[in-house]
Amino acid sequence: MNYPQLPCCGHPEICKAPCRQREDWEKENMINQHDPVNKPSHYALLPGVEVIDVRDAIFAKMPIDVRHDIADCWSRSWEYLTRMWGKNGLEDAKKARFYLDRMIQKMEVPNATD
Repeated sequence: MNYPQLPCCGHPEICKAPCRQREDWEKENMINQHDPVNKPSHYALLPGVEVIDVRDAIFAKMPIDVRHDIADCWSRSWEYLTRMWGKNGLEDAKKARFYLDRMIQKMEVPNATD
């Protein structure tokens, strides 16, 4: 995200301090808007970049012969890991591990389905 140069700090792309002008700019440009259905904050990786967008990009590069059940376990695990710091912490890490273990088991038995 390219922030406009603000006279309060001059480096808004790295500024973490509260800045009224920055807050106003973000509000006007709908940054950090709370929308738990369409744009939950725990799925925002960067302004304008959500977990689902990155996951879809990775899926597009995934080999066509990856079984659906394996891809599904990977996807669930990845989503739990990417949101864990903004939502459930350790609980999400354990859920991610559950799906990673499940994916590995499925990969070790090439023709099994579940």
